[in-house]
Amino acid sequence: MPWESLQPARVLSKLSATAQPPLSRVIQIVAMTEDAVVPGGMRILLVHGDPEPELTRTLARGGHHVLAVAEGDRPARFLGVFNPELVLVVGADTAEICHDLRRQAPDVAIIAIVPSRNVDLVVAALEAGADDCLGRPFHRAELAARVVAARRRGAVASEKSALADVPTLDGAA
Repeated sequence: MPWESLQPARVLSKLSATAQPPLSRVIQIVAMTEDAVVPGGMRILLVHGDPEPELTRTLARGGHHVLAVAEGDRPARFLGVFNPELVLVVGADTAEICHDLRRQAPDVAIIAIVPSRNVDLVVAALEAGADDCLGRPFHRAELAARVVAARRRGAVASEKSALADVPTLDGAA
Protein backbone atom coordinates (compact mmCIF):
# COMPACT_ATOMS: atom_id res chain seq x y z
CA MET A 1 0.00 0.00 0.00
CA PRO A 2 1.61 3.32 -1.02
CA TRP A 3 2.27 5.90 1.67
CA GLU A 4 -0.11 8.40 0.03
CA SER A 5 -3.05 6.21 1.01
CA LEU A 6 -1.94 6.28 4.66
CA GLN A 7 -1.73 10.07 5.01
CA PRO A 8 -3.79 11.52 7.88
CA ALA A 9 -6.47 13.09 5.64
CA ARG A 10 -7.10 9.79 3.82
CA VAL A 11 -7.13 7.77 7.05
CA LEU A 12 -9.53 10.35 8.52
CA SER A 13 -11.92 10.06 5.58
CA LYS A 14 -11.84 6.24 5.68
CA LEU A 15 -12.48 6.25 9.43
CA SER A 16 -15.27 8.79 9.05
CA ALA A 17 -16.96 6.49 6.54
CA THR A 18 -17.01 3.77 9.22
CA ALA A 19 -17.99 4.21 12.86
CA GLN A 20 -16.71 7.53 14.22
CA PRO A 21 -13.87 6.92 16.75
CA PRO A 22 -12.08 9.64 18.70
CA LEU A 23 -9.67 10.72 15.95
CA SER A 24 -7.36 13.28 17.56
CA ARG A 25 -4.75 10.72 18.68
CA VAL A 26 -5.04 8.70 15.47
CA ILE A 27 -4.32 11.71 13.24
CA GLN A 28 -1.46 12.91 15.43
CA ILE A 29 0.30 9.55 15.48
CA VAL A 30 -0.15 8.78 11.78
CA ALA A 31 1.18 12.26 10.90
CA MET A 32 4.13 11.78 13.25
CA THR A 33 5.36 8.76 11.27
CA GLU A 34 5.31 10.47 7.86
CA ASP A 35 8.95 11.62 8.02
CA ALA A 36 10.21 8.27 9.29
CA VAL A 37 8.73 6.01 6.63
CA VAL A 38 11.25 3.93 4.68
CA PRO A 39 10.71 1.34 1.95
CA GLY A 40 9.83 -2.00 3.46
CA GLY A 41 8.26 -0.53 6.59
CA MET A 42 5.28 -2.43 7.96
CA ARG A 43 1.81 -1.10 8.68
CA ILE A 44 1.46 -1.57 12.45
CA LEU A 45 -1.76 -1.10 14.38
CA LEU A 46 -0.75 -0.28 17.95
CA VAL A 47 -3.54 -1.01 20.42
CA HIS A 48 -2.81 0.39 23.86
CA GLY A 49 -4.50 0.78 27.20
CA ASP A 50 -2.46 3.87 28.05
CA PRO A 51 -0.82 6.05 25.35
CA GLU A 52 2.90 5.39 25.01
CA PRO A 53 4.43 7.98 22.68
CA GLU A 54 7.92 6.52 23.12
CA LEU A 55 6.78 3.12 21.89
CA THR A 56 5.16 4.73 18.86
CA ARG A 57 8.31 6.75 18.13
CA THR A 58 10.46 3.61 18.41
CA LEU A 59 8.33 1.83 15.81
CA ALA A 60 8.23 4.90 13.55
CA ARG A 61 12.04 5.26 13.76
CA GLY A 62 12.20 1.69 12.48
CA GLY A 63 10.49 2.93 9.31
CA HIS A 64 7.03 1.59 10.09
CA HIS A 65 3.63 3.19 9.46
CA VAL A 66 2.00 3.29 12.90
CA LEU A 67 -1.66 3.83 13.70
CA ALA A 68 -2.23 3.92 17.45
CA VAL A 69 -5.69 3.43 18.92
CA ALA A 70 -6.94 3.04 22.46
CA GLU A 71 -8.10 -0.44 23.45
CA GLY A 72 -11.52 1.02 24.30
CA ASP A 73 -11.94 2.16 20.66
CA ARG A 74 -12.81 -1.41 19.56
CA PRO A 75 -9.55 -1.94 17.64
CA ALA A 76 -10.94 -4.62 15.30
CA ARG A 77 -12.86 -1.95 13.37
CA PHE A 78 -9.55 -0.39 12.28
CA LEU A 79 -8.41 -3.59 10.54
CA GLY A 80 -10.21 -2.91 7.27
CA VAL A 81 -9.36 0.80 7.24
CA PHE A 82 -5.63 0.52 7.95
CA ASN A 83 -5.00 -3.06 6.72
CA PRO A 84 -2.13 -3.70 9.16
CA GLU A 85 0.53 -6.33 8.63
CA LEU A 86 1.10 -6.48 12.39
CA VAL A 87 -0.98 -5.63 15.42
CA LEU A 88 0.87 -4.78 18.62
CA VAL A 89 -1.39 -5.09 21.67
CA VAL A 90 -0.21 -3.36 24.85
CA GLY A 91 -2.18 -3.29 28.08
CA ALA A 92 -4.00 -5.14 30.79
CA ASP A 93 -6.68 -6.74 28.59
CA THR A 94 -4.33 -8.21 25.98
CA ALA A 95 -5.90 -11.68 25.95
CA GLU A 96 -9.41 -10.35 25.31
CA ILE A 97 -8.21 -7.96 22.60
CA CYS A 98 -6.08 -10.66 20.92
CA HIS A 99 -9.10 -12.98 20.89
CA ASP A 100 -11.31 -10.33 19.21
CA LEU A 101 -8.62 -9.39 16.68
CA ARG A 102 -7.88 -13.02 15.80
CA ARG A 103 -11.58 -13.65 15.10
CA GLN A 104 -11.72 -10.64 12.79
CA ALA A 105 -8.33 -11.13 11.07
CA PRO A 106 -7.04 -14.71 11.26
CA ASP A 107 -3.97 -13.99 9.10
CA VAL A 108 -2.61 -10.81 10.67
CA ALA A 109 0.44 -11.14 12.94
CA ILE A 110 -0.20 -10.18 16.58
CA ILE A 111 2.41 -9.39 19.21
CA ALA A 112 1.14 -8.87 22.76
CA ILE A 113 2.96 -6.91 25.45
CA VAL A 114 1.75 -7.92 28.90
CA PRO A 115 2.30 -5.91 32.12
CA SER A 116 4.79 -8.38 33.60
CA ARG A 117 6.71 -11.54 32.75
CA ASN A 118 4.06 -13.56 34.57
CA VAL A 119 3.76 -16.90 32.78
CA ASP A 120 -0.04 -16.99 33.18
CA LEU A 121 -0.43 -13.63 31.37
CA VAL A 122 1.90 -14.71 28.57
CA VAL A 123 0.13 -18.05 28.12
CA ALA A 124 -3.30 -16.37 28.17
CA ALA A 125 -2.24 -13.93 25.41
CA LEU A 126 -0.79 -16.73 23.27
CA GLU A 127 -3.85 -18.95 23.75
CA ALA A 128 -6.09 -16.00 22.83
CA GLY A 129 -4.39 -15.60 19.46
CA ALA A 130 -1.12 -13.70 19.87
CA ASP A 131 1.71 -15.04 17.72
CA ASP A 132 4.35 -13.69 20.09
CA CYS A 133 4.36 -12.15 23.55
CA LEU A 134 6.66 -9.85 25.49
CA GLY A 135 6.51 -9.25 29.22
CA ARG A 136 7.51 -5.98 30.83
CA PRO A 137 10.16 -4.82 31.27
CA PHE A 138 11.62 -5.34 27.81
CA HIS A 139 14.32 -3.66 25.76
CA ARG A 140 13.36 -1.74 22.61
CA ALA A 141 15.89 -3.74 20.61
CA GLU A 142 14.06 -6.94 21.57
CA LEU A 143 10.76 -5.48 20.38
CA ALA A 144 12.36 -4.36 17.10
CA ALA A 145 13.78 -7.87 16.57
CA ARG A 146 10.39 -9.48 17.24
CA VAL A 147 8.71 -7.12 14.73
CA VAL A 148 11.28 -8.14 12.10
CA ALA A 149 10.74 -11.82 12.98
CA ALA A 150 6.96 -11.39 12.61
CA ARG A 151 7.52 -9.90 9.16
CA ARG A 152 9.81 -12.78 8.23
CA ARG A 153 7.23 -15.37 9.38
CA GLY A 154 4.56 -13.51 7.39
CA ALA A 155 6.72 -13.56 4.27
CA VAL A 156 7.35 -17.27 4.68
CA ALA A 157 3.62 -17.93 5.16
CA SER A 158 2.73 -15.97 2.00
CA GLU A 159 5.37 -17.84 -0.01
CA LYS A 160 3.98 -21.19 1.22
CA SER A 161 0.40 -20.24 0.36
CA ALA A 162 1.50 -19.04 -3.09
CA LEU A 163 3.34 -22.32 -3.64
CA ALA A 164 0.28 -24.32 -2.56
CA ASP A 165 -1.50 -23.19 -5.73
CA VAL A 166 1.28 -24.42 -8.04
CA PRO A 167 0.40 -27.80 -9.61
CA THR A 168 2.88 -30.62 -9.15
CA LEU A 169 4.06 -33.06 -11.82
CA ASP A 170 1.40 -35.60 -10.88
CA GLY A 171 -1.34 -32.95 -11.33
CA ALA A 172 -2.08 -32.52 -7.61
CA ALA A 173 -2.05 -28.98 -6.27
